[in-house]
Amino acid sequence: MATKKFVAVLLADYALLMIWFGASNSSSLLFRVQPQTKFIEDLILQTTSSMSKGHCALHCLGHRSCLGAYYCGNTKTCALTNFNCSGVQTEFLVSDPNCSYIEARNRSACLECGCKNGGTCIQLTEGSGKCACPVPYGGLNCERNLRCPTQFEVTFRTSCYSFNMTLKGNFYQAKAHCESMGARLVAVDDEEEHTFIRQYIMTDEARSATSWFTATTDEASEGTWVLSGWGDIPAPFTAWGPGEPNNNRGNQDCVQYYKVTKLFDDIQCSDSINFICETEET
Repeated sequence: MATKKFVAVLLADYALLMIWFGASNSSSLLFRVQPQTKFIEDLILQTTSSMSKGHCALHCLGHRSCLGAYYCGNTKTCALTNFNCSGVQTEFLVSDPNCSYIEARNRSACLECGCKNGGTCIQLTEGSGKCACPVPYGGLNCERNLRCPTQFEVTFRTSCYSFNMTLKGNFYQAKAHCESMGARLVAVDDEEEHTFIRQYIMTDEARSATSWFTATTDEASEGTWVLSGWGDIPAPFTAWGPGEPNNNRGNQDCVQYYKVTKLFDDIQCSDSINFICETEET
């Protein structure tokens, strides 16, 4: 038997849109609807045609990574985003009389992981997450002590990370500073580590407002991305933002987590920004 769906939309300011699933799949999902608002294009995960706000919310529900959407009635367009479990931040919202921002309020992906000792649950996939642990804690639930060098403030899996808020430098200075700490510029190995870094950046307003160097570079050979400082091995993972990499001005050979999208963006190695250092627990 097909699952029954019922959609109710209340059109007051900051309305609530609720979707109930009947029959054998008895669960509910609550959205908040903010009229005359949408998020910036850099945050769009996917666009599709849609007939209504309720239909757009169903599109979001059906996408494993969707944490919000906007619907524009004049073009019948639905845009999805996976930006943040806590909702798109105000600075990334813009006014549009034809659109409504639809924010998921109890998405199952935004779960608790049972983190101890001040750990933060990082969403990995829908219904799945892992703990990001403050130093010196580590393990599945931040229940055991890890040995990280000084100046490293968070752990994930078996790595220690330093997000240096007080020091900026170009790529070469950043790499040298990490090495002086017995570490290297962060090497993003896979989707899990990328999700941890992205969401950890977004949990703090100051971290979220800046960009961060990684170890990824194609300086030696254009278009061939390797991990500098890690034996120049091929980069095993990339998470490019919309339209990236674009090698703007022909010399963007390094990679940052861009402050707007929290995704990869090629950048000139001579630019001065913040940087992330990574080392294994000792």
